[in-house]
Amino acid sequence: MPYTIHYNEEMHLIEMKHAGKLVFGESITLTNDMLKVAREKNCYHILSDYRETILTLSTLEIYKMPRVIHEAAAAVGLDARRFKRALIAGKNSQALRFFENMTHDIGQAAKVFFHIDEARAWLLQE
Repeated sequence: MPYTIHYNEEMHLIEMKHAGKLVFGESITLTNDMLKVAREKNCYHILSDYRETILTLSTLEIYKMPRVIHEAAAAVGLDARRFKRALIAGKNSQALRFFENMTHDIGQAAKVFFHIDEARAWLLQE
């Protein structure tokens, strides 16, 4: 798989790193894998590193993702509105910014960053 998911016990956050092309089907699989870890660890802070990712999702697929996340979380007994997601962007910042806006529209928290330390700091603040 072109991604890894790791639970950072010290910071109590889930860290995901993706590399290569990201298509819609894989983004759903990745979401489900992160939700499994979130449920196991009772963790709602997620750091997603997309600096080495080539996003190939269409505008419509990006638009759908917050609803997909909401439904996938509900299916495993989690509330997607409790999640706080920091997205580390590389060259794909426009697509991630659009996702950030769509996420806010559905009542979820996500923010795009370009530096991992800033993203971690935001996740850890109350």
